[in-house]
Amino acid sequence: MALYATEKDGYDLTGLSFDGPYDEAIVNGGIHIVAQQCDDGGWGWPHNVCSSSAYNITAPIIDGVLAAYDASNLSVFMSSAVAAADFNLNSTYGGSGAGAGSPKLGSQTALNLWYMTQRTGDTTYTDWVKNGFYEALLAGTYGGNADMNAQDYIDAVRTSPPWQNLKPWELANQVLAAERYCYQGIAGQFEQGILDALANLDNTDPGTQYTDILGVVGGVQGLANVNRLTFPEIVAPNQLGVNGSTTLEELADYLVSLQNPNGSFNWHSNLAAPTASDEDLQTTAYAVMALIKAQERLPAKNYLPAIESAKVWIAALQENDGGFPSYPGGSYYNVEVEAEAVHALGKEGVYDRIFKGQMECYVN
Repeated sequence: MALYATEKDGYDLTGLSFDGPYDEAIVNGGIHIVAQQCDDGGWGWPHNVCSSSAYNITAPIIDGVLAAYDASNLSVFMSSAVAAADFNLNSTYGGSGAGAGSPKLGSQTALNLWYMTQRTGDTTYTDWVKNGFYEALLAGTYGGNADMNAQDYIDAVRTSPPWQNLKPWELANQVLAAERYCYQGIAGQFEQGILDALANLDNTDPGTQYTDILGVVGGVQGLANVNRLTFPEIVAPNQLGVNGSTTLEELADYLVSLQNPNGSFNWHSNLAAPTASDEDLQTTAYAVMALIKAQERLPAKNYLPAIESAKVWIAALQENDGGFPSYPGGSYYNVEVEAEAVHALGKEGVYDRIFKGQMECYVN
């Protein structure tokens, strides 16, 4: 594709080579994303709207920006990621409860800030998470009213609006983050939370229960994140594709079965007559990342064709300015989803180390 995004924004890429098959798309997407960044370091939901930067979308956007940095080594991307991570440190609970002013984390913030400390050497990020999130959960003082322990928090996630089918996805990174920060007890609770959320999936009515495939994706990714290969039978009466599953392999195989012939995934598994407008960029991007992780854990399987065809579909959806519509032919653009697409294109399998049955924690 043409380097329209780089030319438009005045980046000099002279001498920059693209080694990977998607590097050019990743860099163009990264530049498109950075162009939307607000002065405070965050992003708004739609393009070029900075009246209220949203904390809960910042972590996945940083992941996309870091994918662009890895593909190019351009300092503009790392500078953007640092500014965004610093912005996230200002996320606090409002109101007048006992926890007003205390840290408020999005579902992917803890893991993202762990990666930022690993990349920059700045422990400010991990210290903020440890003290403001995990230690508060242990003490039962997290949240706007300073009254939540880990189980309270998980219950709040699982019962909060808007959509119950998103809950496994919301917990998927939390389980690995807790391991990385060496809070294995909390990680175990998040792991059970994923299993409970899978049992609550519902694909019976697309008109009222949305995005069940993203819930399946979250289950695969979250359990694969911590190498949970077997588990008690999932009783999911309203999602028969998940119902009865006892292994990661069964869940991953079911996810692959939902893929469209062109590589995409729809936003729902029970559509009567799906069309191209039902093909969903966000679901497809996270399916790529989940199947990459499942492939690591299940080396006897071959999910590589599914992964590659999904990446091809994502790359083909990219427009000349580096951005992505949320679905084919759509006119709606969401910076978070665009960053998730870039992240998926740059995602490669790196097998996590296992230590005594747990994901290795990082004490220092």
